[in-house]
Amino acid sequence: MQRNIILLLRVITHYQGCGLGAILDRGADSTYRKCMGKPSKPLAVRSGKKSVTVYLSVTMWRELRVLAALNDTTLDALLRRGAELVRAEYKDKRAG
Repeated sequence: MQRNIILLLRVITHYQGCGLGAILDRGADSTYRKCMGKPSKPLAVRSGKKSVTVYLSVTMWRELRVLAALNDTTLDALLRRGAELVRAEYKDKRAG
């Protein structure tokens, strides 16, 4: 427990100018991006893919994060699954 607190204090000290909220809340906050910086090159996982931005209410965003945690998955995985379901639904409508 004490080791975790020391580690957290080191992280907070390192990113002092960012504010604790920017460190802990890794949402679409531009403050977080400014403080943490952008990766120097795209991650291999993102290679050949496009980003889609969705603006959700705070309540919906929190509910999705809780669902992701309860189901041992990520918010990204939930949103990908939702996109797949929408695509399949509209594909069926066009075919039928």
